[in-house]
Amino acid sequence: MNQTGVTIIGEYDTIFKPLLEEAGIAPERLLSLVAINGAVSSTAAPDTPLGDWFEEPDVVHWTDEETGYQCVILRAPRSLHLCGYVLIDYNHPLNGMDVDTVRLTLPCVRPVSFVSDGFPAPHLLETSCDFATQVFGFHCAENWDYVPGHHKIENKGPKSYRTVPQVAGMCRELALTLRSRSKH
Repeated sequence: MNQTGVTIIGEYDTIFKPLLEEAGIAPERLLSLVAINGAVSSTAAPDTPLGDWFEEPDVVHWTDEETGYQCVILRAPRSLHLCGYVLIDYNHPLNGMDVDTVRLTLPCVRPVSFVSDGFPAPHLLETSCDFATQVFGFHCAENWDYVPGHHKIENKGPKSYRTVPQVAGMCRELALTLRSRSKH
């Protein structure tokens, strides 16, 4: 447990603290941080190459300082790429829109690929979040992304793995874009 009362599983001081500092996530904003690489990586192909993904947390849940929205980074269990989510309340004007409409409505660097009334894996969050929310998300498994679990079949050409700090920045961008579309 860190000084803010959040349970943190994994090597916080040596690995995760510098990573979160790079991501711009202040310790007091952190809601949960979970590293389950042993469990997640066991579902990936046995010959998946080592890389940044083996030294990153698999779940990061925090409150964005500027918008107040909860953000979550979640690692896909088989392909090992990261996904980002922003949780907003039901009063938001984009509430109820389907993913295709949202994708056309929100000009983000990373296209929105998930819109739902609930978080896709609530059992992975150690702290409770308000599940009376709308969830907007994206994945880092586009054609231009390096996907560790697909290293043999889909990673041809120049591709980059999206790290936790990069995905945190994308979550922040999505949160700011969503806030700019909310009623003030």
